[in-house]
Amino acid sequence: MSWAAPNPSVSSAAIGFSPDGPTVSSAIASPYEGRPTVPARPPGLGPDRPTALLVTGEWRFVDSPDLDDLRREAHSHGLLVVQLPSPSSAWRGQLSMALIGAIEAALERAGACAPGAVAGAPFAESLDDQLYRARLVERRGMALLLPPLATLLDAVQALDPADSALLLFLLEATERLPLQLWLARENASIKVYGPPSPLLSFCEQRRQEPSEAPAESASGVVGELTQAEPSPAVVEQDGALEFLESDSSAPEANSASEDVPSPVEATGVRSRVAPSTSAGTSM
Repeated sequence: MSWAAPNPSVSSAAIGFSPDGPTVSSAIASPYEGRPTVPARPPGLGPDRPTALLVTGEWRFVDSPDLDDLRREAHSHGLLVVQLPSPSSAWRGQLSMALIGAIEAALERAGACAPGAVAGAPFAESLDDQLYRARLVERRGMALLLPPLATLLDAVQALDPADSALLLFLLEATERLPLQLWLARENASIKVYGPPSPLLSFCEQRRQEPSEAPAESASGVVGELTQAEPSPAVVEQDGALEFLESDSSAPEANSASEDVPSPVEATGVRSRVAPSTSAGTSM
């Protein structure tokens, strides 16, 4: 089973979609001719309605082969099943409008009355109105099926900030509304943007982070080795090369070495190097 719309007799134009993105069509346009207006909420059908009559909200990732079983399960539990058609890239940033149109088309097929929320209302207000009208046609909740959303991703494989905010809202709404959100398994790997934060918070975070110690350059390492182990001086004496100890030692070392004879003085032997051939010839 694929993520195609389950009702092939309903065209994309009839449910508020077009190849160029979501549009307000006859299915979601005012004044909804032929549909009754939404009645005032009686006390038994408002937010205080006993939760035993409603389904428990949840979200989960599902696979395409399980869609038929999930739909049958949803219908058996009295849910209004809403499946969003596979979106095109033109829908990027307009996922909330597309979802409102899909829900409205499902409500119209179920014989629900016209919307009570005004056009352009916030998504949360529109969803609350749609859940209420679903209860009026004996639905105990709503099941939203979202297909793979890869066509809506940007260059960094993330959803648009507006679409990200919608998904995060729906996940949170399942904890308090009779709403079941079923996401295609492929959506598990997409990236979403979180709530925006003030620039000052990023500046403070950068200020509190410890700065990394700069890496030592090769010249600095060589300089340390030169100070720790100075190379011996080389002088010429009696036609031969002779190695002498360096005089650049620390003052403490000089004072300590005054009373201790150097290895050369103690043995009376100097380290010598045989004279070169040119020096021998000149002698």
